Amino acid sequence: DATKLFPLNCSVVELADTDIPDGFQAGNFTYSNGVIAPVQVDYVALATAERDRRMASVTSKINQLMEAQDDSDITDAELVELSDLREVRTKLRRLDLTGAPDIDWPEVPDVA
Repeated sequence: DATKLFPLNCSVVELADTDIPDGFQAGNFTYSNGVIAPVQVDYVALATAERDRRMASVTSKINQLMEAQDDSDITDAELVELSDLREVRTKLRRLDLTGAPDIDWPEVPDVA
């Protein structure tokens, strides 16, 4: 019963079950001019956001290790980790995202 709906700046339409596409899920489709169409996903934007998230995490850990190095308080294992993280960050920076969603992500070590 659509009489209780009050969609702000939107419309309500009644459709027959046969007019609803297979795989329909609210939020994944739009309705315009009598046509139900899937929402286009910007995979490059999603991949860019994921890359940026990974780079921020790696950069944060790099900064911590560089501070330890500046304080002359870094272990040999941490020096290796610093080098590995810098390599990962470079790979992330140079990553080709144009093929999203099929991205060959470099392995990021646990930086928790």
